[in-house]
Amino acid sequence: MSKITIPFVENTINMPIIEFSIMENSMIGLIDTGAELTIFDNSIINDLTKEGDVCKMGVVSLSGESPTSTQKVSAVITFNSGKTKLFTKIAGYTSDLSSISEHYHDISKDNKSIIAILGNDILNKLDAKIDYEHKTITLYI
Repeated sequence: MSKITIPFVENTINMPIIEFSIMENSMIGLIDTGAELTIFDNSIINDLTKEGDVCKMGVVSLSGESPTSTQKVSAVITFNSGKTKLFTKIAGYTSDLSSISEHYHDISKDNKSIIAILGNDILNKLDAKIDYEHKTITLYI
């Protein structure tokens, strides 16, 4: 079993933010242990689909307080820590994450946008262990 330990940054609501990439595109994602599924931002997924880095798997209707349609997508994402890399294929859904990115910009010193909310689907798949004291997340494959 391979493992990788990645440092994360905490925000004001104690949700870890980590870096990852899809192909050579560096991104940041918010780890949400309360989210059942992984969500990718619409804007970046549309760009990556044009480049062939993400595969659209169909349109899904979601119900709830504000019913909407979303796309199910699949991508290979890479987590890096020094020279160690961990690759995994993940399926997720698309949504507009701009309000989350705006909040992140308000509390951070960089101009990066939140591209994904990494939910329990990927955290369970990678047997993720979050160490809040040392601000790291360890992933296994």
